Amino acid sequence: MSGGPMSSACSRGTVGRRAQSNAVDLGNQEGKKGRGPNKAKKGPKTPDERPLIQFSPNRQFLDVEVPRLITTLWKRFYDGDYFTYELFPEEKRVQVWEQFKAHYKWLVQEEDAVRKAFLSLMKKRWSNNMKDERDKWRKDSDYKPIWVPDHLWPNLCTYWDSPEFASLSGRGKKNRGSGDRVTHTIGSVSFDVHEERMTKAVGGVRPGHQDLYRETHTMRKGVPQGEEAPWCGEKHRARHDRETMERMRTKIDHVKEEREVMKRIMEEMGRMQSCLSQQFATFNAYGMRPPMVGPSFPQAGQAFPPIGTSCPPVGPSFQHDMSMQLPMEHGIPIGNVAR
Repeated sequence: MSGGPMSSACSRGTVGRRAQSNAVDLGNQEGKKGRGPNKAKKGPKTPDERPLIQFSPNRQFLDVEVPRLITTLWKRFYDGDYFTYELFPEEKRVQVWEQFKAHYKWLVQEEDAVRKAFLSLMKKRWSNNMKDERDKWRKDSDYKPIWVPDHLWPNLCTYWDSPEFASLSGRGKKNRGSGDRVTHTIGSVSFDVHEERMTKAVGGVRPGHQDLYRETHTMRKGVPQGEEAPWCGEKHRARHDRETMERMRTKIDHVKEEREVMKRIMEEMGRMQSCLSQQFATFNAYGMRPPMVGPSFPQAGQAFPPIGTSCPPVGPSFQHDMSMQLPMEHGIPIGNVAR
């Protein structure tokens, strides 16, 4: 739709006058309250100074500055008729990614996870920001965001007034309206970040699902201290009850599974202990030291004394593999970071 005729809705007010003059006036918003253009801080001079990316258990960024930085960076590359995120060129996304890498560092083995979370968050922030700008423009036809070039803004407005966008928007609203859609009361802060804040507030103890859900789905404004905050709606209370019961059932199932596994492990350990006891008894009967103690093996040509046991015992799912009995080291060197 680049360069096409503008709709009457798009050419109204100062939007139309700006399109005719084609003047690039990114600061002509005097008298309007609000934030100015996003300006990303310069990245650290050396990789060692960059903060380390931290993930939540759900693989979400915990640093609240990450979403803001990603939004600021992709706006720098908005130089075409990118009406949707899918139209944002791949080379532009790569450029945003390269600039993002200058601000943070992460473990080498986290590279794919960080990039996946980065792209997912950029798409989400793109959608949210476009909706915010569209809502502002529909309320005030003179509004124009600073980060959109003047010659591109009318085309974006035209797209928002097009039947194509109306159809896509209608389907999206229908999908969002179906089922038990739940809203929360914590603003733009993600649940993972909110959970981390609650954890720090109580000395490192993670909040339970019920506490986190109530904290994010109740209205505390105007509620006297000490009184219970009301739910945002009855559907939220009902969903909370269902999810709580489901989590309890899942937890009970996990406990049962863990008990069954521990039972099998204990049975296997008992068989192994019995086996070793019989082996040592046999070695002592022949006046030999166990092989693991010293070189008291039979000489060449001599048969090894028979052991009158059914060793080694083999359980239904546990094989006697020494490599499985060695302690595993899970530590990852923190110095091994992506540059």
